[in-house]
Amino acid sequence: MSKILWVQDENNGPMNGLAEYNGEKVWFSRVDPSKSLVSPNYNETDGKKQETSREYALTRLSDDILKMVVENHIAHCEASGGPTNHGDPIRVRRRPRMNDQKQTETDAKSPQSLNKVVTYKHTINPSTIYGEHITNIQESQFTNYLVPRRVIML
Repeated sequence: MSKILWVQDENNGPMNGLAEYNGEKVWFSRVDPSKSLVSPNYNETDGKKQETSREYALTRLSDDILKMVVENHIAHCEASGGPTNHGDPIRVRRRPRMNDQKQTETDAKSPQSLNKVVTYKHTINPSTIYGEHITNIQESQFTNYLVPRRVIML
């Protein structure tokens, strides 16, 4: 069995990230990114519905690439409030409330400034992460594939 350590990209479920496989940290990536969470397929011979799951490729990374990927993930989590580990809550900072008495008539009519929006630019592109292909596994082989999405306000 495998365990997802953290997720880099998520789109209707984990797309890629770092996992533990046989005691080793490996990169995982969805083989068919367009596949929905569970796709019903019909057996042509008996017409019965069969469930198929997503497939993930596991890749062994060199020590240098593994270090770069982990450092990028930590920097992203610190800057964005994203979960450090798969299943951790997303951390959202509360915005300070405006004091209504200090607000001028001009301020009330103008839109709020977006100059405090923090964006994070990843220093890695998941499609350019290369290593030794180990195997492909199904989503059901991750012991913690589905985890609740939680948000905590700081």
